[in-house]
Amino acid sequence: MTLERANQFLQLKDYYSAEQEYKNLLRVNTSHIEAIWGLGRVALAKNDYKRAYDLFVRCLHLNANVCKVYLSLAEACSALTQFDKTEAALLSAYKIQPNSSHVLYALSVYYCEKGYFDKSEAYANTLLNIDKYKIKAFSILVRMKKLTIDLNSSEFFKPYFELLKSNSVSTTDKVLLNYSFADLYHHHKEYSLAFTFYEAANRLQRGLIEFSVEAMLPSIELLIGCFDISFVQKFSSISPSAINLTSQINITPIFIVGQPRSGSTLLEQMLIGHNEIVSAGELPHIGDDVVQGVIQMTKDEFPLGCKSLNQEQCLTLALHYLNNLKDISGGQHRYVIDKMPANFQFIGLIKLILPHAKIIHIERDPKDVSWSIYRNGFDALEPHFCSQSEIAQYHHIYKNVMSHWGEVLPHDICNIQYEELVDEPEKELTKVLSFCCLDFDKACLNFSDKNRMIKTLSDTQLRHGIQKREVADWLPYKDELKSMFELLK
Repeated sequence: MTLERANQFLQLKDYYSAEQEYKNLLRVNTSHIEAIWGLGRVALAKNDYKRAYDLFVRCLHLNANVCKVYLSLAEACSALTQFDKTEAALLSAYKIQPNSSHVLYALSVYYCEKGYFDKSEAYANTLLNIDKYKIKAFSILVRMKKLTIDLNSSEFFKPYFELLKSNSVSTTDKVLLNYSFADLYHHHKEYSLAFTFYEAANRLQRGLIEFSVEAMLPSIELLIGCFDISFVQKFSSISPSAINLTSQINITPIFIVGQPRSGSTLLEQMLIGHNEIVSAGELPHIGDDVVQGVIQMTKDEFPLGCKSLNQEQCLTLALHYLNNLKDISGGQHRYVIDKMPANFQFIGLIKLILPHAKIIHIERDPKDVSWSIYRNGFDALEPHFCSQSEIAQYHHIYKNVMSHWGEVLPHDICNIQYEELVDEPEKELTKVLSFCCLDFDKACLNFSDKNRMIKTLSDTQLRHGIQKREVADWLPYKDELKSMFELLK
């Protein structure tokens, strides 16, 4: 009964209660694998990847034949950027259960993100042979452009069209299927049909979200009001010493911020060509752990609590973040990238607790960004990912926030334009690296390495290097996007 309760708490995201129940089980039986695995899943959910990894390894020491534990271990290894161990864990799971749909899909995703598209295709096809209605496997084949829609393939696609009308398919799966058909028709240049599916995907996804971009406005206004010029000028008396920080953990974070689909992954892939830079990927720690730390320490809501922080508390928050960064990156490099785009909201907090951090802001033509957001499916349920009007609203919020940081922190942000990075990569990279106190490295220009892990929607696109478009990708849809483009002005 306790295990059932613990699992229910975990499902409800009541992590504290779940953790207590799992610990109760371990007091009775220290070798209770389900309880240890449960604690590992709680740690994963709380972004404590190192603890999660240790707990899953502990499970496997007790029983090395549990498929689901290997899958969880692969997730922890991936979060810790230990990608060879990720592959080993997935292959161990496959050896135990070669017909598991979860294992086959995880392997297909891993090899897609790694750039081994033939391997990814093989696992996806194996999954479809077992269950032809596996929408995720179908979707990943579309993502890698392994499927084309034409007269000769009508019978193959017929069951998937029928799934769109089925009540047995979840809304989330229907969203994914609509995006897949949209991309198929887009690549086949049947733009009218493609947009019908893009529209359906976005409409269905928006129906799953209970809040609006407009509801974000008061908190954004509060953020701007809190981090005014007078507060920012006090940073030097509140912030921990940069020398003290680097003497304890010799890591300088590089934050790449901006809107999604603005070129952050392209910039990241270029920068990690430098021998002193690695990437930890898109980390949730600033918006989750650090913000929660501010709330707990000051007993006040974010961002107001930031004004009550003292130097010791700022140091505690900084070391918590840097220790996580060290665990994830392996601690072998001084410069570590955190490319969570939404961190643009937290630039004030970042500079308060991490005065030595480097902030790189990349922006792109608003029409290109907005269209790219609209035509791509994101895992996160956010209104500014799936509504034309709210994409435009969020763009203005982002511009206002970045304009504010530019006024109060004029020397702390390096601004670059995506289009200029594509046109003159060496010039723009020299600018960015100089801002980070590093010399230019020619290896940064050779970023289309097929062995690199790319865990974003750009995983297939960036394998071909820099791609210059003569014609905007949204041009065939200009009439359907007219209202959004008007709102962007």
